[in-house]
Amino acid sequence: MRATVLAACIVFMSLSGSLGAQELDQDCNPIGVPAQCQQLAGQLADLEARIAGLQARLKNASPAMKADLVRNIERLTTQRDAASAALRRCRRENGAVPRELAPQELTSRFVGTAIVQTTDSTASGPFEAEVAVDLRFSRNRCRVTVTRFPRLTLRTRDLPVIGRVTVTVTKTGGGSGSFHPVSGAMSLPVTLHFHYDTVLLGDDDATLSLTTGRSVSRDGTFDVTGSPLTNGGSIRLATTTRFRNGYLSGKDGSLVITASTSPDTSPRQ
Repeated sequence: MRATVLAACIVFMSLSGSLGAQELDQDCNPIGVPAQCQQLAGQLADLEARIAGLQARLKNASPAMKADLVRNIERLTTQRDAASAALRRCRRENGAVPRELAPQELTSRFVGTAIVQTTDSTASGPFEAEVAVDLRFSRNRCRVTVTRFPRLTLRTRDLPVIGRVTVTVTKTGGGSGSFHPVSGAMSLPVTLHFHYDTVLLGDDDATLSLTTGRSVSRDGTFDVTGSPLTNGGSIRLATTTRFRNGYLSGKDGSLVITASTSPDTSPRQ
C-alpha cells in the first residue's frame, strides 16, 4: 500500500508541474495555438482532464482500487507527455519561437532620481530625491521583483504654522510586476508609506503602479508618461495615485522615476 501511495504522489506532483504552463514569445506575450495545432491541443486538454478526474477519484479510493487508478494515471500521463511534446513541436513549426530560459536570474541596480508632486496647495512640490533600486528579473526575464527599495527623503518648503517638514518614503507592499524584454515595457505595482517628522501631520499611504506607459490622475491634474528600458539601460517609470489615511488623504499625486543601469546588467535581449 505504501508503494501505491508513493507512486500516486509522484504522479500527482508530475501532473501539477505541467498543468497551466503556457509558452511565451520573445517579448513575454502568451503564444496562441496555431490552427494547424488545434487538434493536438484538444487531445492534450482531454488527456489532462481525464488524468485530473482519475486523480480526484484516487483521493477517496479503496486500497484495492488505488493500484488500478495509479496504473491508468501513469498510462495517461505517458500519453499526455507525448501529446505535449508533439504540440510544442507543432507550435514551433507553425507559430512564434518560444522564449527560452536564461541560466539564472538577473539582478540590476537602477540609479537615478525620483520626483513627487501632489495636488495639496501647501505641499505641491515638485520634491526630488536620489534613488537606487535593485530589480531581480526571472530567468525568462518576464517577471520583475523589487529586492531593494531604499528610503527616500523629501523636504517641503515652510508650511503655515508647521514650518519645513521632512518626509520619509518607504515601500510597504507590492514590488512584483511584469517586463517585456524586446520592447522594454515594464509594469510594477508598489505601496508606499509617507512619514512626516511632525506629530501635526498624519502619515499617508499610496498604492500605485509604476509603468513605462501613461498614467493620468483621477482628477486629471497629473498626466505623466514613462519610457521603456533602452538597450543602453535607461528607463523612466511614471505613475499617479490618490493618497489615503493622513494629511494628504483624498489628494492626488504623481511619481516619476528616471534611472539607468549598466548595459551589461540590463535584461534587454
